[in-house]
Amino acid sequence: MLPKISSQLDAYSEPGRTAAPWLRSMMLLVVMCTSVLGLLGMLPTTSTLASGSSTESETVISLQVTAEDHSAGGSTLSRGIHTSGVASPEGGRHAPMTFKSEVAGPLVIAGPGRVPAQSPGTIGVVYPSAAGFPAGGFYPYDVNLYDPNTGVIKTLAQSHVVTYAQFHNIYVNQKPDHWGNPSIFQKHLFESDFILLVDQYVDSDEDERYKQGTAALVNYPIPSTPLSDGSDISAIVHAAAVKFGTGYSHVYNVFLPKGVDVCITTTFCFSPDNVATWAFCGYHGDFNFTDVGEVLYTVEPYLDVFGIFNGVAQYPCDVGQPSVTVNTAPTPNGVLVDSMSALVSHEIFETVTDPGPRFTGWYSFNTISGDEIGDICVNPYFQYVPFKVSEKLYYIQPEYSNKYHACMTVP
Repeated sequence: MLPKISSQLDAYSEPGRTAAPWLRSMMLLVVMCTSVLGLLGMLPTTSTLASGSSTESETVISLQVTAEDHSAGGSTLSRGIHTSGVASPEGGRHAPMTFKSEVAGPLVIAGPGRVPAQSPGTIGVVYPSAAGFPAGGFYPYDVNLYDPNTGVIKTLAQSHVVTYAQFHNIYVNQKPDHWGNPSIFQKHLFESDFILLVDQYVDSDEDERYKQGTAALVNYPIPSTPLSDGSDISAIVHAAAVKFGTGYSHVYNVFLPKGVDVCITTTFCFSPDNVATWAFCGYHGDFNFTDVGEVLYTVEPYLDVFGIFNGVAQYPCDVGQPSVTVNTAPTPNGVLVDSMSALVSHEIFETVTDPGPRFTGWYSFNTISGDEIGDICVNPYFQYVPFKVSEKLYYIQPEYSNKYHACMTVP
């Protein structure tokens, strides 16, 4: 190694001359120290990602989850989750669900009104439309800021949205290319007109409000049982928040590797190897930690995987397939990349417009399950018309626009 470095140092000298001894010694010391620090994981690494004829770079640093993170993750003041439904083998899909806990303790399933599902009078009620639109369900899918507990449509100032933020990808145990390099799609999304669809919900039209933040690679021991949102995911998110920041200006996308299950409750999971509990493709949520406060996050499992339903392999989270029993129909970027991009897009839009499921953000109370702007536009089998995001074609879903009262891909 040292002779090779020595010869490289001579390349910085004038032609026909070698570097001065003192210069060679100093440069050699710098190179050796940098190499040692890199091996120890003390310097950030850059993952170069190809995108057509150009390349994009995502800075990925090493991140450790400590005992303190586990302790903090297990003692949240409150938390909330909203899931993205999964295609159902019986037809249609499992509905998106909202879970919440206003105090430390187990999550409670919440119904369309963000109140306990068993409460009477929530299913089938026609709630008011968004302010400025005809009442009585004239546009039944319009989302609004209605608070069913008070019967009042709140103002935006009284609600919670993400006006600007850095999105940090947290990769668990694998490099970004394991998921098809998600940052490529995110860069296109944040530079596109598509993301401007949320302007109407956050009351801002400033440019570059949403950006990619520094990413992290976490080496995390995977147990034989599914990961738990309340202990494992919370610890990972806490470690990231301590490193990069808290509040609504940071969002953490936690990418789980292939073969790793995650559960919100013991019977409500992403679990291809146990289809009886497989109820979602991904989700977004918020933790209110006792020490660092509110933190927003999404969970992005590895998609393009199958489960055995009644003896038949099915791929219920894949996009662009003629049936859930197929995963070979071509999509613009391949099934894995487009399926991951569709999930990432879905969770980002819903995090921006309804960041804390414990709060009343933009939400449609007139749908049976109670839907956010992404849920309203999900096809039961994830079949859409591909469209360009910053001039690159993706097979992802549109999002609901109150402006047009329809699922759209433009602001």
